[in-house]
Amino acid sequence: MRVDRRIDADAVIIGSGAAGAVVASALAVAGAKVIVLEEGPRATAEDLHGDPARAVRRFYRNAGAVVSIGAPPISIQVGRAVGGSTLINGGTCFRTPDHVLHAWSEALGGAFRPQDLDADFLRVEGVLAVQPVAPDQAFVGERRLLEAALSRGDRGGYVKRNVRACQGSHLCPFVCPTDAKQSVDKNYLRTAEAAGAQVLADTTALRIVMEGPRAIGVLAAQADGAGLLVRAPIVTLAAGALHSPVLLRRSLGWRTPRAVGRSLFLHPGAHVAGIFNEPVVPRRGPIQSIYVSGPDDGYVIYGMGYPPEVFSVFTLEAGGGLQNLARFERSVTLAVMAADHGSRGQLRGLGAMPLPLYAIGRDDAQQLVNGMAHAAELLLGIGATSVYVSVRGFGPLTTAADVARLRAAPVDLRRLVLGSVHPMGTAPMGLDPNASALDPDLRPHGTRGLYVPDASFFPSSLGVNPQITIMAFAERAARHMLQTL
Repeated sequence: MRVDRRIDADAVIIGSGAAGAVVASALAVAGAKVIVLEEGPRATAEDLHGDPARAVRRFYRNAGAVVSIGAPPISIQVGRAVGGSTLINGGTCFRTPDHVLHAWSEALGGAFRPQDLDADFLRVEGVLAVQPVAPDQAFVGERRLLEAALSRGDRGGYVKRNVRACQGSHLCPFVCPTDAKQSVDKNYLRTAEAAGAQVLADTTALRIVMEGPRAIGVLAAQADGAGLLVRAPIVTLAAGALHSPVLLRRSLGWRTPRAVGRSLFLHPGAHVAGIFNEPVVPRRGPIQSIYVSGPDDGYVIYGMGYPPEVFSVFTLEAGGGLQNLARFERSVTLAVMAADHGSRGQLRGLGAMPLPLYAIGRDDAQQLVNGMAHAAELLLGIGATSVYVSVRGFGPLTTAADVARLRAAPVDLRRLVLGSVHPMGTAPMGLDPNASALDPDLRPHGTRGLYVPDASFFPSSLGVNPQITIMAFAERAARHMLQTL
């Protein structure tokens, strides 16, 4: 591509989401000249009207139409905007589970100690204003469900979210209309820009420019068709677990570590909706307020306070009829998310587009079914008259016998209706260059000046929402970058 514009900088960052924003802020505040390249647009005042259809068209990758190939196909929702997926996620903030951190640390030969990340977690949580949902903010049906779950011995609680003065619009995945959700465009990126960083929206990174094993810049295309070359001794690739591997392969060629794209975790998820005889959903409330964990951590159940139009889509997919459109205020919707331990995923490249392949393992699929049955038990136990699950042709469930039938039925993968919002692990970190893609400092093996601190680096499935994990490790990676300037 012809170069029409050129910028010299200390660091260039591809992607402005959870990882890219943290790195941009840290480097810019330290005095580095930072350029951030973001393929998607900035949110404007016109986007703050709570219009799900507009938000999906503008800020979701492929307008929400990214789907894995496999049995069953899984819809994958990721952001494409200034702020990345933090602009359109639910705002739930879990730290990395201790057992996951210890496993990663051991696999890296003690390259980091889990306790060393405590300060990074605290800093991220402080910047994002992470706090638990107040019980009186949660939907009444979700409060009743959590109380029932705890009384029977389940673990659970109110989720922590990155919000300031939440107004309960339950529109977090469609751009918060009150600016309450603290997506990274409201904090880290603002800090970076105040310190002199430039965030170039509507700018697509085409290739990382390499000089031997060293990254020296990025070639990009801007919205007006101009070719842009940003030269910098530090390149941070934070395009997300679906697109970072595509850029790595295109840029590194034969130097691409063998493990790039050979793994993919998705946290496959399903939905369960309970219908009640009385109103249980007020007009205001956070989209996620409670969680209930399964007995062996194979799944997590979340309360999902979707707006009416999204609720209707999920209940129709789960076998509900059009009558459920009128039952929104008498419903409680839950999401069941599995930690994919036995599933097989990988990422192929199709030109500039990633091609996710994912075959959910039987054990993971059974965990999802167990989670749906668990959720259905809880809903029926607090008075739901019918429950719809994400298994085509199976429902509604109205009795304990129906739930038992769901648990006992052989899992038919073709009948599951699944989605994902957490692609991970497509360029895992590790010590062995033949079995991993990145070294413990999140640099592709055999390269210099190039870092990949987004969810690509996860060596295993996380089991919880990944935002805080990405950001804490990005803080750590940024410190390493500063030492090289």
